[in-house]
Amino acid sequence: MSVAFQKWGNGLALRGPKMFGDESGASDGKPGEMTMSDGIGIIKPKPRCAELVKGMTPENYYPEFDWGRPSASKSGNYCLEAGGLV
Repeated sequence: MSVAFQKWGNGLALRGPKMFGDESGASDGKPGEMTMSDGIGIIKPKPRCAELVKGMTPENYYPEFDWGRPSASKSGNYCLEAGGLV
């Protein structure tokens, strides 16, 4: 599969065929991860939260853990009932 590197700001962008995006699940704006292994570049899209949660079943996740009472911080506390930080 032929690809092209192009200058994008101070970095490089990688352009590849549409088939690569279709088969890998990559799409415009979707986050991804790029690593190097023995001089070989590996690029894969990161799954979104909704995609990860979709595969959860009672058999494959850990139960909730009680971390104790929340403490106040500079940014405030998150309150579900209030719909955000309070």
